[in-house]
Amino acid sequence: MSKLQERYNNSFKMTFDKIKKDNKVKVFQAPMGFGKTFNLITEWIPYAFNSDNIDYVILTAPKTDIITDNIELLNDIVSCIGGVVATTNVKEFMRRIKKGKKTVLYTTNQGFFVEKKGDELQSLLVGTKFVVFCDEFHTWSTSSRDNYLENLGHQASKFLAKMYTRLEFLAKHSSYLFAMTATPNWEVSGLLPTGGKLKYELANEDAKILPFELSNRSAWMGNRVFKTGKLELIEDTIKHSERQEELCKSKNVAIIVCEQKGDGNFTPQDVLPILQDRITYGDIAISTYDEITIYTKDGNTYKVEDDDVLEKLNDFEDPLKYLLCVDKFAMGVNIVTAKTMCILKESNRARKDGSAVIENALQVFGRLLRPNCGMSLSKFYNDYDGDLSKVEFEKEMNRMYFFCYDTNMWRAAMDDFENNIAPKMNIDLCPMCGAKLSKIAAAKFQKVENTLDVEFGIAS
Repeated sequence: MSKLQERYNNSFKMTFDKIKKDNKVKVFQAPMGFGKTFNLITEWIPYAFNSDNIDYVILTAPKTDIITDNIELLNDIVSCIGGVVATTNVKEFMRRIKKGKKTVLYTTNQGFFVEKKGDELQSLLVGTKFVVFCDEFHTWSTSSRDNYLENLGHQASKFLAKMYTRLEFLAKHSSYLFAMTATPNWEVSGLLPTGGKLKYELANEDAKILPFELSNRSAWMGNRVFKTGKLELIEDTIKHSERQEELCKSKNVAIIVCEQKGDGNFTPQDVLPILQDRITYGDIAISTYDEITIYTKDGNTYKVEDDDVLEKLNDFEDPLKYLLCVDKFAMGVNIVTAKTMCILKESNRARKDGSAVIENALQVFGRLLRPNCGMSLSKFYNDYDGDLSKVEFEKEMNRMYFFCYDTNMWRAAMDDFENNIAPKMNIDLCPMCGAKLSKIAAAKFQKVENTLDVEFGIAS
């Protein structure tokens, strides 16, 4: 375990050991790409069971693709804890509670906080020893209709604060309520009081992992383009991704964030023929809540699951290199080969005072933060201690490039992402071999970058 992981995990263990009845959700913050879910599964859940204070764990995530990406790891870890089983089935979890069998439930926020079976489960938990972990907490944690606009940037007249309401009830029966996020919203940050008695608290404020500490285990910032011509954005994305593969001799996956159905919108099915008509090579995947399909370059199509899509995208030899999505794959998944992103959504969320709401936008950008040094994440961490300085590879392959629809929200989010989250590659190091450059050579590389900025119309 690295010193950063040890610091992060120790902050949880200290909080867990000092639990008292306080009517709070204890929120842990760490940067995108740090491995919050990995540490939760491999360290926090075993620690909770080994404490003898916990018999049941509920782990929730906002999207099914996050669960898909992590369920195998959870099963592997739980199999080593005597007498404990993991399940994604709420009814199975309830049956095991009735039999007094220790269990981990990994389900969506919808499954636990909204659906009717969650009401029955809530009643079964009363009088038991349980802990709740809410992953990507910023997405669902808004506590009231009045706070919705300030937290999320738009109105929701029918918002019922289902997560908050259930956690508020459960807090009467367990103080082991925890959450994780890289991008705390205003309520979690303490800038906006919650709408009820349950409060939120940043639990690792004094031991927080800062983004610059991850520069040797993160992708580096390349450049970004803002335009309002969506077809032009797509064409720039294709051109750039293919150029990167030619330059780096390695796979470069492009994620294209499309729009919902609507007049003039670019849905995945609208973007698909545009790609098919323009790409030189590579397969395309569409992953939405309506379909998960791979379209091959030679004209074949076949239905798959999200875990198949993730496996193929992470396989450096697999031809799948374009992912078309809308709301899926927006957070909490690992695609090391993804270093190009095209955003077609015209999102422009803002608070009452006009300031942009950027937390979800930052999560979208963060999909490219996983380090790419030509190998899987497991090999990178196991063989090289998660340290890019120990790996010889073409540095350019680890740089992120964004082609975004031009709105105030995307620009504000990108400014924050560049300045506070995404590390820059040291220009004094050669982007191809990592060797230290002379001042003259560094200046030449900077000149090339500036030329590309002009070519792609990158804003200063």
